[in-house]
Amino acid sequence: MSLSIAQRLQRLDARIAEILCWRERASEPIGDWRCDGRPLSLGDPWPHTEGVLAFTAEAEVPAAWPLDEVRLRLDVGGESLLTLQEDGAGTTRFGLDPNHREFPLRARRLRIETESVPRLPFGQPVHHPRLAEARLVWVDGAVHRLALLLRQVWEAATALGDHEAVPHLLAAAEAALRSLDWPSATGAYLARTASLPQQQAIWRLPPLDPQPPALG
Repeated sequence: MSLSIAQRLQRLDARIAEILCWRERASEPIGDWRCDGRPLSLGDPWPHTEGVLAFTAEAEVPAAWPLDEVRLRLDVGGESLLTLQEDGAGTTRFGLDPNHREFPLRARRLRIETESVPRLPFGQPVHHPRLAEARLVWVDGAVHRLALLLRQVWEAATALGDHEAVPHLLAAAEAALRSLDWPSATGAYLARTASLPQQQAIWRLPPLDPQPPALG
């Protein structure tokens, strides 16, 4: 029984999510943060939510990572003006919000500064802001480009609705997916797709007690 267009779109959306699990070759956390001059660790709440807060940190890209494949992943907990002072490459500024959290780099050493408020787009307040994520990420370029292209196909097919081009767009995306050599080792796959160590170990037997309790 053939799938409907809606079902094929749903399947493509799920496959894109799986591909994105393999987008990162490696990552390094960025620590030693300061907020308004006070030390702050990853995961910590903001010391206060009054006015504009200044977050600062420094980072260095590992020598083995190709610089053009490295991205800064950042979520300080609110809308921000992000300033990157990159060693020998000048200063670059970006907007930092839930839709813009990944940024290219032009130098291996950099200073990160943000001017942040506990707000989301359209002024929605963040009631419990925290420094949620700060990482250097080595991106697999081929995986990134494939996922981006498939996402564009999905968005185009969704927008076109019942247009005659939609089945052909989906067929092209499905052919590309069939050509992939997916990893078959369960352990490696779970390590990418499961966020918790307990989830990554679901295919293992629990450890046995060397001295089980006596029966009766």
